[in-house]
Amino acid sequence: MLKNVTILDQSPHQLPKAKQKEPLKECKIIEGNAEDLPFKTDYADRYISAGSIEY
Repeated sequence: MLKNVTILDQSPHQLPKAKQKEPLKECKIIEGNAEDLPFKTDYADRYISAGSIEY
């Protein structure tokens, strides 16, 4: 079970797909840019990035 998870994606067309996935139902899913995070300092304990920096 995921607790207090925020998912950030810059692709608006991906957000509805994520919201339909049952394992992600409890996650906060928002649109944003990993190079300009829309969070206050110290918002997260940890983060994971997949694919955003390579491109």
